[in-house]
Amino acid sequence: LPNGALAQSDRPAAIGSGRLSGAVHLQVTEPKGDFGKNTGTGFGLGAVGLWRLDANGVANLRADMGFITYGSKTRRIDFANTGGLVKLDLRTTSNIFSMVGGPQIGGTAGPVAPYVALLGGFSVFWTESSVEGSNNSSNNGEPFASTTNASDFVPAYGGAAGLAIRAYERTDRLRLDLGARYLRHDDVSYLNEE
Repeated sequence: LPNGALAQSDRPAAIGSGRLSGAVHLQVTEPKGDFGKNTGTGFGLGAVGLWRLDANGVANLRADMGFITYGSKTRRIDFANTGGLVKLDLRTTSNIFSMVGGPQIGGTAGPVAPYVALLGGFSVFWTESSVEGSNNSSNNGEPFASTTNASDFVPAYGGAAGLAIRAYERTDRLRLDLGARYLRHDDVSYLNEE
């Protein structure tokens, strides 16, 4: 995770002091249990924010956000009452948005900084279908009709662990984060890829 230069004052301001840092990363899901049997691997983007609570970078507060698409399917369908001469694209996507946070130990100081974090928050699962023309450039790629087929808002909890490796020898500002995050969701209503 990128991290600001160490601040030596007793009570530095958060921004510009090296107390705040952030990262953007790719996410790949590996669903487990019944969810794994009914859905595929998901792909998306995530962001992490850290606030260092002490000058040594041992105690931190962490906030994670992520967006994953775990199913996407497009089918060509006939536009009603055109005798099959006009075709539409029916696109169905299944997504997860998560926002979690909690305490993190380590990960912000030293050449190789291991870390572990406890996370809690929420996730939103939803499946949406939309219809657009096959040559949709006149609408800037926007569908002309869409419906949310299913959605569920559920608690999420878990943790994260990894190594933050200093990418540039003279500063802790730029780090390569090799980590994994585990989130659990109980009793979620969702639609599978079908």
